[in-house]
Amino acid sequence: MTDKKMEYRWGTSPPKPKELTVSEMIHKNGAANPKPGPGDLRAYLVQRTIARHGFTEEQALAVILAFGG
Repeated sequence: MTDKKMEYRWGTSPPKPKELTVSEMIHKNGAANPKPGPGDLRAYLVQRTIARHGFTEEQALAVILAFGG
């Protein structure tokens, strides 16, 4: 017998691509606007929610506002 470990994936779905965090999004776009305000943070959250869930802009904003954003 060999001591090789078999790599086995328990899930059947392919791995998800890494998403940018809000901090990474702000840092990435920070050169254009070095000090983001609350409106900018909300815009980043809307962009991420649209990309993640496929919502419209109005739906994404409604979800964010419903949870205190």
